[in-house]
Amino acid sequence: MPASVSPASTPASIVRRHAWWIALIGALLVQWMGTLRGIARVEALSAMPTWSVDAPAVVEDSPTGYTKGQRRLIVPGHHNPSFWWITEAQQAAAEGVWRLRSVDYDAAPDGRTIQRTSPYRWWLIVVGWGRSVVTGEPLGAAIEGGALVADPLLLSLLLVGGVIYTVRRVGSVAGAMVAVGGVALFPLAAGFQAGAPDAHALGWVLAVGSVWPLVLGRGRMDFAVAGVLGGIGFWNNAGVQAPLLVALAVGALLRSWLRPEDVAASAWRSWAASGAVVTLAASVCEFGLGAEGGSLAAVHPVHAVAWWGLGEVLVGLQAWRRDGRAAVGGLGAMVLGGGVVAVLAWPIVGWWLGSGGLWAGDFYARELANHPAGGVAPSLGAWLQQAGGGAAKAATLVPLGLVIAAVVLGWRRVEDGTRGRLLLVGGATVVVAVLASMQLRWWNLLDGLALVSLAVWFAGEGAKRWVMPTMVVVLLVPGLVVGWPQGVGRDGEVDTTPREAAALVERDLAYWLRERGGEEVPVVFSTPIVSGALAYYGGMRAITSADESNEDGLLTAVRLAAANTEQEIQLLIESRGVTDIVLPLWDPALDQLVRRGYGVPEGDPLPRDAFAAALLDWDVPLWLRPWDYVIPREAPYLELGLTAFAVGEPQAEELALSRLADFFVQRGQLVEAQGVRGVLANYPRSAVAMTAMARVDVAVRDVARLNEVLTNLVPMLSRRSARDLPPDRRVSLATVFARVQRMDLARPQIEAALAELDAATLRTWNPGAVVDLLTVSEGLGVEWPDAEVRDVAVKLLPVGVR
Repeated sequence: MPASVSPASTPASIVRRHAWWIALIGALLVQWMGTLRGIARVEALSAMPTWSVDAPAVVEDSPTGYTKGQRRLIVPGHHNPSFWWITEAQQAAAEGVWRLRSVDYDAAPDGRTIQRTSPYRWWLIVVGWGRSVVTGEPLGAAIEGGALVADPLLLSLLLVGGVIYTVRRVGSVAGAMVAVGGVALFPLAAGFQAGAPDAHALGWVLAVGSVWPLVLGRGRMDFAVAGVLGGIGFWNNAGVQAPLLVALAVGALLRSWLRPEDVAASAWRSWAASGAVVTLAASVCEFGLGAEGGSLAAVHPVHAVAWWGLGEVLVGLQAWRRDGRAAVGGLGAMVLGGGVVAVLAWPIVGWWLGSGGLWAGDFYARELANHPAGGVAPSLGAWLQQAGGGAAKAATLVPLGLVIAAVVLGWRRVEDGTRGRLLLVGGATVVVAVLASMQLRWWNLLDGLALVSLAVWFAGEGAKRWVMPTMVVVLLVPGLVVGWPQGVGRDGEVDTTPREAAALVERDLAYWLRERGGEEVPVVFSTPIVSGALAYYGGMRAITSADESNEDGLLTAVRLAAANTEQEIQLLIESRGVTDIVLPLWDPALDQLVRRGYGVPEGDPLPRDAFAAALLDWDVPLWLRPWDYVIPREAPYLELGLTAFAVGEPQAEELALSRLADFFVQRGQLVEAQGVRGVLANYPRSAVAMTAMARVDVAVRDVARLNEVLTNLVPMLSRRSARDLPPDRRVSLATVFARVQRMDLARPQIEAALAELDAATLRTWNPGAVVDLLTVSEGLGVEWPDAEVRDVAVKLLPVGVR
């Protein structure tokens, strides 16, 4: 090498020096290319037209930014927690409160208290406010729209902050590897989806942020920063930070015992004290001095006490290991004993309260990530045994391999200070790996530790060779490929998945039910997943939801689905104020509610007298009216079906049967319609029954029976009993007369129906009856006495029919 050329100015050294910001810019570009691709898909799905009623309009005076408190965003993966976070952020913003302790979108009619804490809700509000300033949207609508970028922005902050900190502490190459790993590790990076906000995204950022200074830090200030971030992590989601604190405790004990000279006692105290103070302050700010006292599922003073105790245990253990037992002294022994008691307070109080364990209790803990490639299984072993998904499985297992390689291959080659870092992150990784093998969610936390391990592995002078960085990048490519978001076709068309198709049906149905509710807010009984979607899209209330903390609502849903006496069914429905019942045939939870209520094992037939099963067999109580909600008979909706009912006043049996017969005729279920006709024949003196029988005869083109019915029916119309026909029965009768060209008989029935009709009654009708009314009235030239009622009728028509 010429003497004039210094080692620091060689091309290789220049590339190494600038590798971090080149990799960071590249990682951010890749991340936002994928994010924009995901946004395009979500917006294309959300813009798909409704078919039953008009989509809600944007308004300023609604907490959601849309009429009647409705919403429009099709959340990727049907991720129900996103519904809760968007709804609660909009509610908090509308009410002008910074803490939210109760909601009413489920557990109807009174709602319930919640333990979800504030930081992530604030984040959604801040992002929504920024969008509102830029676009001029109402804040409620901007919060929903801001969900498109809320979590991707968090990943960008993690990348930028993590890379810069790593470069400042251990070098440029390590920072470059963090940039690559942060955008490529699967499932972690794939979890920051556009349009699917979840507090776990902020939880992963704070978790990794609280590990970085602890592992790479050089003194008290770094450790204090780690404690502060960890305390905020407890505030945001104790379910994420608590297992991490346990894992870090294991790693810290290993480092204190095997490398006692690496970290000063004051640094451990700074970490524990700052974490405990922030955790305690967060608990008081969120829940008050009572700190919710009944659960460790959210941030709690016990977490702060245990954290302080852990710090004292580390200090005492380190002094004992370095200087012997005598170095601890009497006072030190007392403090060490107090620390042990403080640490033990956590499991003891958790056992007493029945909360605070390391395993998450919600269904979504079984989900690797809210991503098409993310698996759902009760454990790692069960997921690995599932067919398919080989690329996702390989990409998921890579981080664990990286950490093992970092410890095994790098142990003898690294300097002494780095060994202590590897002990800390390696010990924590072992604990998290055990958790991840039991619940798939924790692979995200394992990825976070893998990200820190990359920084440790490529720290300092040992990172000069490019062979290992290149190999690691190659190993991370599968994660980037597997996690790449789905997009839209070149022509803007969306190849809709089954989950997305179900979401589109649920949104349209929610709008349909909300329109029929008028000013009244409907209360729906359905399966947990569908209930959450209907409440979200329609601005309605539900009995149950996918939120495991709504135990009372789930118990009511189980009891109602499995109830086998009309008295119990009516009691449950009246106590909860249920207005609508929706039974989605695609949701296996419908059967599970019945099985749980009856104690019927999987595989055994359902009891047919259970309420939900009886409704599917069309054994309908007299106080229920079937809703004729129509799902398009085209792809991608062909596999979807549902049965829905409106709760109303008890009806006479012949009236309920006649409406059921009309329902079957309108749906083209003529076999069922003829079955109901057979029962109606038992009411030969009822104009209501005869009308329905004639309607069935017209549909099946049985001219002989139709003439026979009309011969008996027409004379009845002059009798007193026929003067009190409900408006919908008059429309059905007019439709029959119009089909047989008896306009002289059809006109008076239409005129009488219009004279009695109001908007509230009209909203209880099925679309087919509204179509009949408009068609026959216009065909006969009958004027509507109330133009506003006619406008309501038009709004109730399917969009394509108008």
